[in-house]
Amino acid sequence: MKIIDVGLRFNGLRQNNNSPKSIVVHHIEANNWTVERLNSLHKDEFGWAGIGYHFYIRKDGAIYRGRPETSQGAHVAEYNTNSLGVAFEGDYHKVDKEMPQAQFNAWVELKSYLFNKYGIINIYGHKEVGSSNCPGQYFPLDKIKDGVIETIEESSIDNILYGITTANVLNVRDGASTSNSILGTLPKGTKVKISPQYSKGDWYSIYYGNNGGFIHKDYVNINGQEGGLQEPIIEENPIIYGTVKVNSVLNVRDGASTNSSIIGRLSNGEKVKIDKRYSQGDFYSIYYGNSGGFIHKDYVILD
Repeated sequence: MKIIDVGLRFNGLRQNNNSPKSIVVHHIEANNWTVERLNSLHKDEFGWAGIGYHFYIRKDGAIYRGRPETSQGAHVAEYNTNSLGVAFEGDYHKVDKEMPQAQFNAWVELKSYLFNKYGIINIYGHKEVGSSNCPGQYFPLDKIKDGVIETIEESSIDNILYGITTANVLNVRDGASTSNSILGTLPKGTKVKISPQYSKGDWYSIYYGNNGGFIHKDYVNINGQEGGLQEPIIEENPIIYGTVKVNSVLNVRDGASTNSSIIGRLSNGEKVKIDKRYSQGDFYSIYYGNSGGFIHKDYVILD
């Protein structure tokens, strides 16, 4: 397990006023939101010191550090004292009816770590300790509470590998076999995030879309050795910026394809914020509206 710390900034946050004895779980009622975006919302629009949650779990299984554990949270008015707030990406009340396995697995690992660190025994849904329907009617609250707890050591928090694809076009499948369905493709030179824990035989389990996928080990170079499990490559900053360069307007779509629906348009010269982790093939994933969007790479000049 790896807890990603992006160095969030807070305004006047009090320290050493939280002694965790329970966990309260939430959903953010949105998809494709980064931890930076949540921090900005809570700080700039709500007027708080910064993000109210202590941890944020994305659908791809990535775990982000939010507010320091030693600082009282701002996630449920009636139960902030001596608790930890854990937020899950997704709208589990209206949109998302099932939790991706990668997200659930990440939660089990985080819960194991927190239980070992604090001896926490109580887990609540927001609605159980506050006035809310959060974390939503479809959120698997009982399963979240009962997730298998395993003893882990502090030193085992980083268990992720990174690699570079070597095939001109590499299929991403929904299982560890050539008979499994193709979810998408990766061009040569794509950086992939690998979970050794869920890799099987000749196949790596990778972070891909909402539910992950599998790619064949023969076409991945890990730290200079094809098909080998070496030390992880240090992940570079996934956020980059660019400028739109078109004669008229650039379509923003809800997926990485010209067949995906158009959700908006950008004019020539507009600045865009790009998240390389969710970019696919010829399309950049950009911050756009509430859920993000995709634009074609041919019409963007990177800063």
